[in-house]
Amino acid sequence: MKYLFAIFIPFIFIFWLIYFQRIPIDIYLIPLILCGIISLYNIITYYYKINSFRNLYFYVWLTLFVSTYIAPLIHFSRNSWMPIYVKDVPSNWNLYSFYVSSIYFFGTIILIAMKKKSSHIIKLNFVHRTFKSNALIIIAIIMLISFLMQTYYYLNAGGFINVIIAFLEGSKISSKIMSRMGIFFLLSEIFPYMLLLWYFITHRGRKTSGKNVILFLIVLFISSLYFGGTRGSRSNTIYIIVQAVILIHYTIYKFSWKHTVMFMLSFIAFMFVGRLYKDKNVDFFKNKSLYQTQISSISVIEKILTGDICRYNIMCYEIYKLRKLNNNYSYKNGGTYVSAIIIFFPYGRDIITYFNLPTKDSAGAEMQ
Repeated sequence: MKYLFAIFIPFIFIFWLIYFQRIPIDIYLIPLILCGIISLYNIITYYYKINSFRNLYFYVWLTLFVSTYIAPLIHFSRNSWMPIYVKDVPSNWNLYSFYVSSIYFFGTIILIAMKKKSSHIIKLNFVHRTFKSNALIIIAIIMLISFLMQTYYYLNAGGFINVIIAFLEGSKISSKIMSRMGIFFLLSEIFPYMLLLWYFITHRGRKTSGKNVILFLIVLFISSLYFGGTRGSRSNTIYIIVQAVILIHYTIYKFSWKHTVMFMLSFIAFMFVGRLYKDKNVDFFKNKSLYQTQISSISVIEKILTGDICRYNIMCYEIYKLRKLNNNYSYKNGGTYVSAIIIFFPYGRDIITYFNLPTKDSAGAEMQ
């Protein structure tokens, strides 16, 4: 039955969009539909398993279904691909969509093959280790240093609100605020991670209530906003919360499916408000009519799916540029990954400049 359902739903949705002339009929639909069928089948399979909401692969396939099936259909049905400031775009996206969807299709096949192979790997027995008695003291000292450094950063920037406005208004102002602050950022934003480590040490192996855990996650969320969240990146906040939920679930407190639904709704709400805030800046809070217009529009949800989660259009655009540039573009052969690692070290940017290593930004600028 689940085979039929997994095949039936993607095809019906495609036929509906074609009937109302919302998407073009072309070869790109073949890998796109196959991705939708495979992803939906695995979603259904994991959903009917015991503790499906606690299974990582349930969310993997859910994300893949959105990325490989829903997102491209949104782009085609809305005819919305690149921002208006990008002038050099293909007149027809079908071919590039076919390339990207084909890559995704082969990727899902590789994932399935590796998942089957991993089930035969011998599981290691991990040793339960304890922390030294002075661990909490060391963590407390690091948290204090982190708090002082972050507070100094806000004071140096002219206040909490100034930091928010600077990162909303443009990179030139934010770069000026960040100037000569690199040494402080080595420790200034580590506070939430130390807070999570403190909670892990003090609650591991002890009976903990659900209310206690939720209260801690709220405190962690607030600290994440203070320690990095004001720089405009929602991922700074989301990553630490996701890591906390995973760590707590497997070592301290088993979350139920109700908790999972609550986390997912909270995630959507945070991304929703964050997207509005990012698009409309402080006007979002000042103009009530703007708020009412945006909150009733599905376009924000679509932007979250296509822009924050998937970036399907960016993949298509990159392939278009690579084909157009032909031999005029110098392939980086993984050099951008080297730069991404080096940048974390002291004087990392100087090393990258000295050896003329390509970065993600420089490669993207060259392609543009």
